Amino acid sequence: MTYVHRIDTNLPTVDVGRPSSAASAGEEWESFKILFHGFSALPSALGIYTQSPEFKCNGHRWRITLYPGGRSEASAGNLSLYLGLCSGSGDAMATFELSVLDKFQRKKNFTEQFMDGSFVSDAGGWGWDNFCYRSYILNQSNNILDDNGTLAVIVSIKRDSVAHFVPNNPMSRMITGMFLDEETSDICFEVCTEVDSDDWDEVAPLPVTFHAHSQILQGCAPMIASLFLFGSDGEEITTASINDVKPTIFRHLLHYVYGGSVRRES
Repeated sequence: MTYVHRIDTNLPTVDVGRPSSAASAGEEWESFKILFHGFSALPSALGIYTQSPEFKCNGHRWRITLYPGGRSEASAGNLSLYLGLCSGSGDAMATFELSVLDKFQRKKNFTEQFMDGSFVSDAGGWGWDNFCYRSYILNQSNNILDDNGTLAVIVSIKRDSVAHFVPNNPMSRMITGMFLDEETSDICFEVCTEVDSDDWDEVAPLPVTFHAHSQILQGCAPMIASLFLFGSDGEEITTASINDVKPTIFRHLLHYVYGGSVRRES
């Protein structure tokens, strides 16, 4: 009889949380259940292995390699189990865990912790020479194999962390971009330094106009915004005259209100 070792697609592909041996909360792991049918009939000589179909995780293709009777003399009588990277998949790093399910779908961990491995395509793999005793798997009282003699192996691989792109909030840039924008403005300042009383013959300079937005000033500079309160006749004031600040200084002030920076030497 020919046995096909397949991946059980009924297993949920993503664990909520982490495997029992994972160290950090909040990690996401992807799990696959590999079914090795007719385990007791698989060749159990040293160094003889069988492999699972390929499966994909973290952008790479993987497979499980099982030595039913051990990979070498040091692991004779034990199950040797490894995770390997398939050909053409590129090199990869992975944190993973291997375990088995008994016939009642209870997870059995034979290793104390997960393993970190640096994988190279078709270069063996990472895992455990002495994963568990072969006799333990075959002992019916342990209820590992199901009624059809199938061994269920679970491989859980930690998902690569993905840096989620969070764009910069454009509001500050948008407000700064409205600085002195005449088209969208609804108020303006006329700034002109008064002529000293000793210089009556000097021609008064023309006022410099600065267009602004009442809503921005009310939120960011309420004292300046108060210059545009309703006049004595009840009409809305849209132009405010300022004659005690130089236009260059007022420009820096207004630019700062709109989120701009002012250099110390200014």
